[in-house]
Amino acid sequence: MKKDIVNLEESIGYLSSRASRVMGKYLSSQFKTTGFEMPIEHWAILVVLWKEDGRTQKQISDHVFKDKGTITRGISLLEVNNLVVRVPDQEDKRIKRIYLTHKGKTMFTKLSPHVKCLKEEVLKDISEDDLKVCKQVLRKIYNNLIGKL
Repeated sequence: MKKDIVNLEESIGYLSSRASRVMGKYLSSQFKTTGFEMPIEHWAILVVLWKEDGRTQKQISDHVFKDKGTITRGISLLEVNNLVVRVPDQEDKRIKRIYLTHKGKTMFTKLSPHVKCLKEEVLKDISEDDLKVCKQVLRKIYNNLIGKL
């Protein structure tokens, strides 16, 4: 029984984390070829904003499942690189909404081919059925735990 607990190669958490990290490293290396260097966590912030611009820091934090400090630092770096701006909410000035700049919006077109390349590499030799089951299992794992936090 003890061996099952410490066998990382059989741990769903370890395997999913390792896969996630290697995908992030691969994507970061691809981004560098276009002169775009940043931690992959910052890419996630951009993705959230490309989907729905003007979200609050808390909304972004909740969506990417990162703590407030990590998101705040990420947004600050994106601001320095002129990819986003913080704008006070019209109803509650204490809340800042994050908007993409023109440069931030155009990064999607520049970087999305690299994401497509990653997707092709990741899914090589994986059937549609296997992928569907994998996603279902990961969603179930998430849903089993998220309410307990």
